[in-house]
Amino acid sequence: MLGAGAGGASAAYYLEKYAAEFGIRPSITVYGRSSYTGGRSTTVNIFDDESELAELGPSIFVEVNRNLVNAVKEFGLTTGEAHKPRSAEAPERLGVWNGREFVFYIVGRRPLLVECSWTPIRTHNLIKSIVGSFLKTYEEPYFPFRSLSQAAYDLGLTNITSETGERFLEANKIKPLFSTELIQASTRVNFAQNLPFIHGLETMVCMATEGTVSVKGGNWQIFDGMIKASGAAVMLSTAVKQIRETDFGTYVVSPEEKSSPSPQEHEYDVVILAAPLQDSSITLTPLPPHIPDKIPYVKLHITLLTSPHHLSPAAFNLPPDALVPSAILTLGPDETPRNREKSAGHAGFFSTSTPRRVTSPSSHRDEYLCKTFLQPRSLKLILRDSWVLLAVVAILVVT
Repeated sequence: MLGAGAGGASAAYYLEKYAAEFGIRPSITVYGRSSYTGGRSTTVNIFDDESELAELGPSIFVEVNRNLVNAVKEFGLTTGEAHKPRSAEAPERLGVWNGREFVFYIVGRRPLLVECSWTPIRTHNLIKSIVGSFLKTYEEPYFPFRSLSQAAYDLGLTNITSETGERFLEANKIKPLFSTELIQASTRVNFAQNLPFIHGLETMVCMATEGTVSVKGGNWQIFDGMIKASGAAVMLSTAVKQIRETDFGTYVVSPEEKSSPSPQEHEYDVVILAAPLQDSSITLTPLPPHIPDKIPYVKLHITLLTSPHHLSPAAFNLPPDALVPSAILTLGPDETPRNREKSAGHAGFFSTSTPRRVTSPSSHRDEYLCKTFLQPRSLKLILRDSWVLLAVVAILVVT
């Protein structure tokens, strides 16, 4: 497995699991270019304190994701909210900001889809139908499948993936205002993408938010557990430079010399590339008949900061004594950005939130942790003074 993220970890795990049912014990090796497992699902320590973690990658998953839910149970991981309660002066509140004003608020944990009338109900029913079809890929007669594409076609999912989210919602009579102010605001926080750039299935899955959970200590533990359960040999901090097919139908994997203390070549019967080929320097010899198309990724900056202060009300055109929502989704005023490089739009960022309080080791007081998703741009407009920059991490988000 070339890649120690979610793809490589799950491939190793299920290969060993299903092979064992037929009495086969495969010998698996997982290569990882980074020094850790989990790929984009990773955490950082706040103030270098291992007990204070913040997710940089996927922060939550939902109960309909059976693979992750089952893995959590199998590996004995604990789910829930592993953070300090929010203070009474900063109640949980979500706002959608259009660059000029908040178009609406949601207080507490009321379901998003019951705030309006028939359009949310129609959307909710559409989500249930599509997610229900998707879950059938885990069931007979569709599972196990030789081709996921064929299974998706048989279930009618390719009709949804062939349309953009924008066109799919229009075709299903979802009002444009609701699509922009709520659904697109959600795709921006989840995918850093607007509706014209993602397909209909992604759009609907993004709104399937019931039963959201996270693993205490970091979701990366799911994929670390998968690799361990597979019994795979693990070669981290090892970048691969070449995959060469031999005359005997096997494959020789050659690590980069500078990336490994012992860059020895190894021969395998099968090689699974579980990482974007376009972002690697791997040479394939000979070239396969089909090379995957390049995927247009979005370079996303995840910025973590701490401060004893809330976000600035003035930045959001609010009175000085107003409380800014603890979670802010965004959309541009009367716009749906068509340029990927400027997809944050007029708002300037995709989302920001103050999910919890942390204790500063220097001041010994509670401070707010702010997590912001944005493209390269200044944060000065939305922050008060005295914010401490903890980390700016650029990751790639699949469209």
